[in-house]
Amino acid sequence: MLYRSGGGTDVCGRYSYTNRPESLTRSAAIANGASLYHDYHEMLANEHLDGVIVSVHHAAHYEVARACLAAGVATLLEKPMVLYVPHAYE
Repeated sequence: MLYRSGGGTDVCGRYSYTNRPESLTRSAAIANGASLYHDYHEMLANEHLDGVIVSVHHAAHYEVARACLAAGVATLLEKPMVLYVPHAYE
């Protein structure tokens, strides 16, 4: 989930790691007006973000969080942070 502020906090985009259509449909109903993405790289490139909440399958935490941090976006990462200790130091 991506957040952008401007006089308040708004959800501006959602990404479904599973690429299941029903997941994005449910997201669209929850975050009315938010952009929906199948590729988080596209989402990071297209949105001006103040922060993200990474809430994906544990095995994907490292990949997604690293991309968000590399893009300079404040990142809240659900636990576990990563699956392998060396990844935590990156």
